[in-house]
Amino acid sequence: MCTACETALAELALNILCVLVREQWSWLCTENIQRTIRLLFGTLINRWLDVSVANMTCTRYWVVYLQVLQEVVWPGGALPASPRDERSQEQKDDTKQQALHCLMRLLPDIVSDMLGSDKYKLSWQTALDSLQDPHVNRHLLYCTCGLPEEPAAEPQEEPGESSGVRNKPHAAHSSCWTSNMAA
Repeated sequence: MCTACETALAELALNILCVLVREQWSWLCTENIQRTIRLLFGTLINRWLDVSVANMTCTRYWVVYLQVLQEVVWPGGALPASPRDERSQEQKDDTKQQALHCLMRLLPDIVSDMLGSDKYKLSWQTALDSLQDPHVNRHLLYCTCGLPEEPAAEPQEEPGESSGVRNKPHAAHSSCWTSNMAA
């Protein structure tokens, strides 16, 4: 078994962490320090991430996630008779702050301490803002499900081209679809 395969998750996490702390702790991002951290803590970090992701995606948690989703979509087990009242901007902002607070508690405090609380909060805020974009959500959903994205518009056929045959894939299809097809 290769050691690079054993610590692939740690490699990615440390690369992301290095990008985030580069301005504050540039010495931490030097090649020798990175190599030392990977050798000493790579397996530990990889195992911690492995267990954390496995816990968050285990059957017990999926049951909770799906129950919450069911309660949001079908309150009390029945479809609502009428659409919910439009939420005020204050309610939307409160919900967004609650989500940000939950995300900030997701990782251990040491990550927040290393990045600085402002940069840590800004990182999660950026992630949360990205998830507010319907195009990002659609791309994420399609990639997660392994489906091609809907083309924005069908390309117009040139005179003389045969119908139904394309030489090139449509540009609107996501790169994750092509990578899924190649696998």
